[in-house]
Amino acid sequence: MLSLSLSLFLFLAGCEIDHGLAPPSPEPPEELGSISGTITYVGSWPDSVEDVRVAVYAQYPPPNFFAISGFSDSLPIGVPVADYSVKVKPGVYEWVIVVLLKKGSWWGPESLLGAYYAPSDTTRPGVVTVDPGAAVTGIDIIADFSRLGVLPPEVEGILKKKWGRVHIFLTPGM
Repeated sequence: MLSLSLSLFLFLAGCEIDHGLAPPSPEPPEELGSISGTITYVGSWPDSVEDVRVAVYAQYPPPNFFAISGFSDSLPIGVPVADYSVKVKPGVYEWVIVVLLKKGSWWGPESLLGAYYAPSDTTRPGVVTVDPGAAVTGIDIIADFSRLGVLPPEVEGILKKKWGRVHIFLTPGM
């Protein structure tokens, strides 16, 4: 009887014990990367500026203006140049833009102030690939106040198709 008990104990000790319904082991968080560069402002700053930021989109044209993958902290206002950095998940980003919020308004398509263009083709937004933990630098943007709210035709077309107009998010209460 002792040898049977000892054999059973050794057998069970050698088996993996199932702990039942336990949550799966957590996977380590994905290591963020970043996109950074310098914004050069062209023209005079309007008096009505409340905030300026950089927004990053995974898709161009985006399915809507608010499909943002990441955005910067507020940037300095009234300066000729400003450095920025945006933390993002690893991936490919097709549109990096500068947006300006006027006092008393909302963020929306009319906020577009500038975009990153690849040096090899200044007619199309530049694509930025971010690897885990990587800092992608040199994503410089020209922000021209005379073109505030001027959307690329592809983006304007998406907004018109989806909502029948471009400037749907202009003012509070719309």
